[in-house]
Amino acid sequence: MNIGSLLITAAVAVVIPWLTGLLAARHAPAGLKSVLTVVLNAASGILVEVGADPGYDWQHAAVFGLEGFVVATAAHYGLWRPAGVTGVDGLIQRAVPAGLGVRRVTGV
Repeated sequence: MNIGSLLITAAVAVVIPWLTGLLAARHAPAGLKSVLTVVLNAASGILVEVGADPGYDWQHAAVFGLEGFVVATAAHYGLWRPAGVTGVDGLIQRAVPAGLGVRRVTGV
C-alpha cells in the first residue's frame, strides 16, 4: 500500500456522491443510495488495487474501499450537500430526477 493509491482513492471518493446522485432517483430510499455509494467505493478500491504495483491484495482493496466510503460520506455531508450540489434538493438531483429506485404508483 502506497501513499499514491491512498490519494487516488480519496480523490475519486470526493466525486462519488455526484455519481450516486446521477444514478439514483431523486426520491429513492436513503438505504438504496447508501448501498450504491458502498458499491461504487468497493469498485473504486478494487480498481485502484488492481492498478497498484506489485500486485493485487484483497486486504488493501478493502482498506481502499473503506477509505473511499468515509471520504465520500464526509464530502457529501460536509462539502457537496451544504453547497447545494448533492442531496434531494441538490443541483444534480434537480437536473437528473430519474434513476434507480423510482417508486411507481400502480392501481390508480
